[in-house]
Amino acid sequence: MIKLDKIRGKFMKNRKRFGFTMTEVLIALSIVGVVAAITIPQLVNKYNAKGFEVLELKAKETLSQAFDIYMTDIGKNQINKADFATKAKIEAFLTKYTRGKTASLSGISYKTSTNQQLIINGLNNFGCVKTNDGIVMCLQPINNTWGMIVIDTNGSAPPNMRDKDLIITHRYFMKGFNKP
Repeated sequence: MIKLDKIRGKFMKNRKRFGFTMTEVLIALSIVGVVAAITIPQLVNKYNAKGFEVLELKAKETLSQAFDIYMTDIGKNQINKADFATKAKIEAFLTKYTRGKTASLSGISYKTSTNQQLIINGLNNFGCVKTNDGIVMCLQPINNTWGMIVIDTNGSAPPNMRDKDLIITHRYFMKGFNKP
């Protein structure tokens, strides 16, 4: 019996250890954690920006198709022959041709990219609808030659910032819709 214990003792002394110590594992996990903390927020921001961009394109295409179908339905080739003079008429148009439900952006607080309060003049007069996918589209009644289009790609959900989820720069003209 003693001989067997001596053999085991020699075997255990000569055996090489494989694996990592707890300190090595903790250092490796710390490095991975720091790299993840640096890269994950950038990836999330890039993903969100791409999502807002896709929703903006979808909203523009929906509006473009709505105008095209409307113009075909009324048998005219220019918006100036259509009646977009009041909020009610715009909401009727948007509801019918985008299949949305009447909505409003007037109670939402928007900010600029520098985090200042954004004021959209006359937003209460805009005709707005919210589509099934949550996009709110608003058209300003035409004044003389053009009307403004406001699109909020995610409704009242944050970030509520211009050029992120709020797009104001698109216009429709008396001569026709300014397609994206």
